[in-house]
Amino acid sequence: MLISGKDEKLNIFYRIKERRLLLYNNYLFICVLFLCLGGHLEGTILLWVIILTFSVALLLIMINLIWGFTGYKADLYLLPIVTLINFTGLAFLLRLQPEYGLKQFVWLLISLILLMIITTLARNCDILSDYKYSLV
Repeated sequence: MLISGKDEKLNIFYRIKERRLLLYNNYLFICVLFLCLGGHLEGTILLWVIILTFSVALLLIMINLIWGFTGYKADLYLLPIVTLINFTGLAFLLRLQPEYGLKQFVWLLISLILLMIITTLARNCDILSDYKYSLV
């Protein structure tokens, strides 16, 4: 899972393609929210949407930077594709039912925090093979 040997110098730049795709996704999602939903949402719901949008965008970039610094080797295109699908669903949901869109934002934040915790702490899954039959 970790980059070793002479590739250690490239840890920071290993995930730069993923970071660019995440930035494009974040930019696209923020533009869609402000252009399409700006007149539709009002009051405190609009304020919460803005706060949660920027917190999700910052959390995604933070996950990418942590993965780059720790040398976590996962598929470079999986996270940007999943975020694009998530953002599309959130934009539709916020347009149709803003209250449910806010709840979905909260679940997205929880799942991203859990993703960061699991990929940071659970590096070596071979340790779990010692406990195969502990639940039976």
